[in-house]
Amino acid sequence: NDEIWNYFNPVQCTSNTNENALLEKGVAIFPNPSGSGFTIESVDGLKKIRMYDISGKIIQTWNCDGDKLYVEEAEFSGKTGIFIFEIVNQKGKIIRLRHIVGGK
Repeated sequence: NDEIWNYFNPVQCTSNTNENALLEKGVAIFPNPSGSGFTIESVDGLKKIRMYDISGKIIQTWNCDGDKLYVEEAEFSGKTGIFIFEIVNQKGKIIRLRHIVGGK
């Protein structure tokens, strides 16, 4: 049941398509999982994005001004695994999403 999952797990996963996530949450990271790079998109614009590893260590921070950011593999040192993205949109709302970054 999605309601129970959402209650106990406030950090959401994105789907492999950006359309569904944008409609549901207003933010999407795609493709998921990703190989060499991925896109972060928000209907309310992007202000700041932080990428954390599973232990909570900040891997990368981006300051944004637009509704879409493409992240190349070199920007996160080629690390793979499950990452948490803290996305602040232009309205100041904070959304946290899990995203899988895999090898090529």
